[in-house]
Amino acid sequence: MALPFFKSAARKALGLHIGASQIRLVEIERTKTDLKLLNVGWIETPSEAYVGSHLENPSIVAGAITRLLASKNIRTKRALATIDANDTIARTIMLPSMAKKDLRKAIIFETEASLPSTGEENILDYQILRVFENPEDNTEQVAVLILSTQRQNAVAIAEALTQADLKPQAIDITPVASFRSEKRSDTYQDHGEDLILITINDKCTDLTIINKGSVRFVRSLPMGSANMLDVLGEKPLFHDIEDKLDKGRETVDKEPEPEDEPEEDVVKPFDPFGGTGPSLGGRSHLGTSHSFMDPGESSGLGRIDSIITELADETLNTMRYGQSIGSDQADIKYAILNGYFPYKEGFIESLKEKLGQDVYSGDPFSNMDLTSPGLDNDLIERFAPNFSTACGLALRGVGEYE
Repeated sequence: MALPFFKSAARKALGLHIGASQIRLVEIERTKTDLKLLNVGWIETPSEAYVGSHLENPSIVAGAITRLLASKNIRTKRALATIDANDTIARTIMLPSMAKKDLRKAIIFETEASLPSTGEENILDYQILRVFENPEDNTEQVAVLILSTQRQNAVAIAEALTQADLKPQAIDITPVASFRSEKRSDTYQDHGEDLILITINDKCTDLTIINKGSVRFVRSLPMGSANMLDVLGEKPLFHDIEDKLDKGRETVDKEPEPEDEPEEDVVKPFDPFGGTGPSLGGRSHLGTSHSFMDPGESSGLGRIDSIITELADETLNTMRYGQSIGSDQADIKYAILNGYFPYKEGFIESLKEKLGQDVYSGDPFSNMDLTSPGLDNDLIERFAPNFSTACGLALRGVGEYE
């Protein structure tokens, strides 16, 4: 599902998840036999670009995107972006089965009557979830997920892409794009089509009920990675990526600076993704197992325990509500967690314990060709869940619509 500008697929496409704190980029190519990951990258969103969760200065975002594209030598122009679910109205309605032309008219009629009046022009899109027989009267019914957002939200994002010399192809909402990438993962293939997808964005978290392989219900919470990092007193840490961007911006040789005397007892910057405390340092990987009570990690998790508890409570409430819609109930037995979250394995284990459900880390690059020259495999291995939405956008751009 998307709010389309152009509908044709391309051989190569860019997915740009433009958040209030981070801009994530994924470039994918469709070959004759496979999907190939060409690039993955990140840059900090300029603080003056957003007011709250709304993009108010597209030109500043365009400048950041241009820097990121230049650092990766990316020439692909077709791009897809996303709107967070907290800026979107998502509802499921039931209608009698009818021809597609008549169905769209019925959806618009039913939706406009129920949408809140904001005085702003809205963009509407929909997706047919399922066609089923109503057991009460044996008539054929259609379950439809409808999406609506204010046009100004989509226009601001499209302007940022255009000013960065890109060609906007479509705009998704974060949970739909995120699910598109996770749907290809081994986790989804191994554990079934009924799950809850938890997507932690910068300023909000999307809770998405997936039933029989389709988005059934979307809810957005006013909490995100920024809340957790504020509590921890940290910023998103991708120092290695920033170093590469800085090198790309250097145009003249600098005179060598005098070496400083080494300082004693220097404390390394704390990486909340590392699965270790500041005293332990080092890098960790998605595939690495860490003790839940590693020194430093346990104290850090303690500081955000109330946030994890609230997330777990709201996830359980969403699961109960989502499973109660209609007679065909989903049997949700696991969750996939993606987006930007601290303490990786520790965070997942804590959420799993509070939910009483299996929780798996997002794996958006499953079953892709990862052999492109210059591909930052370290970034992929360490932070893959953070790029699920951007990956899902790029997948749509190369023809993976569902």
